[in-house]
Amino acid sequence: MQSIKTIILEDQPDIRESIRTMLTARPYISIVGAAGTVSEALPLLASTKPDLLLLDVELADGLGFDVLHVITDTSVIFVTAYHQYAIKALKHGAFDYLLKPIDIDELLSAIDKAAQSKKRGPCDFVVLASSDYYQLVKFHEILYCQSDNGYTTFHLVDGRTILTSQHLKRYEDILPREIFFRPHKSFLVNHQFVDRFYKEGTLTLRNGTHLPVASRRKDHVTEFLLRYEL
Repeated sequence: MQSIKTIILEDQPDIRESIRTMLTARPYISIVGAAGTVSEALPLLASTKPDLLLLDVELADGLGFDVLHVITDTSVIFVTAYHQYAIKALKHGAFDYLLKPIDIDELLSAIDKAAQSKKRGPCDFVVLASSDYYQLVKFHEILYCQSDNGYTTFHLVDGRTILTSQHLKRYEDILPREIFFRPHKSFLVNHQFVDRFYKEGTLTLRNGTHLPVASRRKDHVTEFLLRYEL
């Protein structure tokens, strides 16, 4: 895999160094700079043009959002202690939003996905392996995915279903987060086909299907859907 130029923008030196240490687990990550303030970060970002930015929200002299205007084609992963900025971050096109204390597996998973998206470039399909064949399925053909005892069933807009032997978590990691979200441990849903979200805990899809929303996932679903609020 080609080198991914990375900058860490974090105002606490100990956390900045902790992130550096975590990233040594990914040899393809090349840290080209680090900063603790907006004023330090702006010229650094402009000169290095990184592929990946690990960004804290609240800095000593401003917000992490204040640096986004100087980057293009840079994947941004927010790493912050503040959950209340999640919707704003997603509206700014953040690739992921991670909360402190940093979970190394969660961080490395997000970095792997960001790096893979750079490698692949635009992609609008997933390949599903059944017992007899490989099926190419466009993202816009998928209504939702359903987990069942270690298997995953894809429910498509034309009424077809495709059963695969992979866990749902595998597809949560593969399918783009800007399209698919997980309202329940057993379901992964294409937001383009959501008709209504009942706050007591039910999603209705455009074809009339009703899916449950887990109590602990309600805030996540609300934040995801409000990204598209006008």
